[in-house]
Amino acid sequence: TLFRSRSKRKFEVFHATHSLYVLWFIVGLLHGPVFWKWVALPIAAFLVERAVRFVRRSAPAEILRTRVLRSGVTRLDLRKPAGFQHRAGDFVFLRIPRVAEHEWHPLTISSAPERDLLSFHVRALGDWSSAVRGLAETRQSGHSSEALVAAVDGPYGAPCAGVFESRRAVLIAGGIGVTPFASVLESIALRSRSGAGIALERVDFVWMNRDAYSFEWFFDLLSSIDKLDDRGLVRIHVYMTGGRSDASSAAFDLARRAALLAGETDVVTGLKIETHMGAPDWPAIFASMAVDAGEVPVDVYFCGPPGLARKVGPCCEDAGMTFRQERF
Repeated sequence: TLFRSRSKRKFEVFHATHSLYVLWFIVGLLHGPVFWKWVALPIAAFLVERAVRFVRRSAPAEILRTRVLRSGVTRLDLRKPAGFQHRAGDFVFLRIPRVAEHEWHPLTISSAPERDLLSFHVRALGDWSSAVRGLAETRQSGHSSEALVAAVDGPYGAPCAGVFESRRAVLIAGGIGVTPFASVLESIALRSRSGAGIALERVDFVWMNRDAYSFEWFFDLLSSIDKLDDRGLVRIHVYMTGGRSDASSAAFDLARRAALLAGETDVVTGLKIETHMGAPDWPAIFASMAVDAGEVPVDVYFCGPPGLARKVGPCCEDAGMTFRQERF
């Protein structure tokens, strides 16, 4: 669109002008004979950082598939570059020249390290992410079949990577904040099935969305956990916060629970997991988990809106659990 092209040109101007920092260094060094003594250490650190970033940037990765999902989310599947290794929950900086030549954007890897592909879920919230969705829509409609490549800078670690050192873990995701936990959950299930050593004894996964459509983002993953998780290691709790929890919805809830007891799927998510309507009762949830864990320490990993974190964090700490928040 015209708006996107204008925004892209603005970013190109921004990128070009900020690349003139090299001239600032040169002018600064010429400004005075002792100036270098004050900037030598910062410049050295900067050059090391740039060198590390250059080395970590792999060869271009082919984008194998693009898929348009509900609620403005686009899934990208990339061929994993040769020698690329990451941990569950890691993120990378991604550049797609077809969308913007110079823009790098941080994206969490939503596929497990054991997979041969790198998957990303991108929510259309800005110019670049909206352009990615537009490109995916064009390809899905059959109007474009050109090969796509992306450059990958990373991987870089994230707080939830420490979940594999925990004995009991609680993963709490709000909306698209589920992406790091998708990689973690899939990796847990695959490791458990293969018999690989894992310290985790129990994982509670709590995912909140405003509507039922958002659960489709990771429907395949959630529905396959029961098949992969032979030990029953993972317990899944889903909440539709936009749902009604008053008396008028009691009959509907009763019908849903009856269907689940009969072995049918939940009418909201299509999964054999009960969907709770309304916002979670955090004090009650953490109190129940603390009783279940006994003397075993519980680590809580959160990824979601800051406002939700301000509600969850204090309740978690009141229950004697460690709270770790991931910014996204």
